[in-house]
Amino acid sequence: MSDILNLIHQITANGDSGRLEILAGAIQGELSFAEGKLVDARVGHLTGFRAVNAAVAMRDARFSFDPRFAPLASSSITASERVVLKQFF
Repeated sequence: MSDILNLIHQITANGDSGRLEILAGAIQGELSFAEGKLVDARVGHLTGFRAVNAAVAMRDARFSFDPRFAPLASSSITASERVVLKQFF
């Protein structure tokens, strides 16, 4: 399992809220969590499920989790994407 998948699993298992910032070269991304649920994902110009796939595929990425960040009220993760993502974490 990749480092980012392990980190996402840990965040969801702990029920944490905050933002996971991802940096791989010039590509930046962020995954936002509310009480352990992934509520928003953005990597470069991608959002939602495609952004999660891009984040997981990144190599040599650096991650930092900020629990002080309040997730946005709107979500880029649709209900059907949430069902698929639940299988992974």
